Amino acid sequence: MDTTVSSQFVSALLMAGVMIPEGLKLKMSGSRTEGAYIKLTLSMMKQFGIDVFRKENQFYIPFNSSYQIPVYQVEPDVSGACYFYAMSVLLGITVVVKDVHFTSIQGDIKFLDVLKQLGCSIEDTDNGISVRGTKDGTYPGIVVDMNDFSDQTMTLAAIAPFATSETIIKNIAHIRFQETDRICAIVKELTRLGIKCEECEEYKGISIQPGTIIPAAVETYDDHRIAMAFTLIGLRVGGIVINNYKCCAKTFENYFDIIDDLTK
Repeated sequence: MDTTVSSQFVSALLMAGVMIPEGLKLKMSGSRTEGAYIKLTLSMMKQFGIDVFRKENQFYIPFNSSYQIPVYQVEPDVSGACYFYAMSVLLGITVVVKDVHFTSIQGDIKFLDVLKQLGCSIEDTDNGISVRGTKDGTYPGIVVDMNDFSDQTMTLAAIAPFATSETIIKNIAHIRFQETDRICAIVKELTRLGIKCEECEEYKGISIQPGTIIPAAVETYDDHRIAMAFTLIGLRVGGIVINNYKCCAKTFENYFDIIDDLTK
């Protein structure tokens, strides 16, 4: 199984392997054999009492007719939480998302490291991780490898136009093959908003220059993450229209209801 484009097929086979009477042997190839979603799947299977044996890039999943855990507490969706954490740096406010903690096994928790590089103060409290933006609302551009938490590429792309210097996002070539060609979508929509954004072949990613946003309608390409991320730009400057906003229903059906409640 080639992981270069997506590791999710590996996750699916790992979970299904327990249902095969003779077990399942799986050999991985490609550039994302250590991907965050593979790690998450293995961690959860272990929590359920499923032993997966690994040698280098090969897995063996034995047959298992029952799970050894009667009740399981599902973590909050960290990918969805990151849009609200991004508001801290964009708006210079403090954001707490309940029950999100650094113990999370989800790969997108790494996005908080990006916010820390942008000058945010971060604390894990009893209620959840608290992120406080900078006092003056300014922050630098950064160079960051987002290969292992690439779902947040669009979120950083929404933050980057307001930085004081260039932002470079590296090793995200695989996001071309997701809900839409996300690299192309980011470049097109930031350009539409008056921001210089270019593909960088040497980085397998994109570069984004700071600039002044020109209010416009944003195309979402039926991609929930484009819709949710570019909404953040509108919270900072206004005048942004999100076309086909209901595509958010894929993962966060009431996203815009929550945004409305927070901005009343």
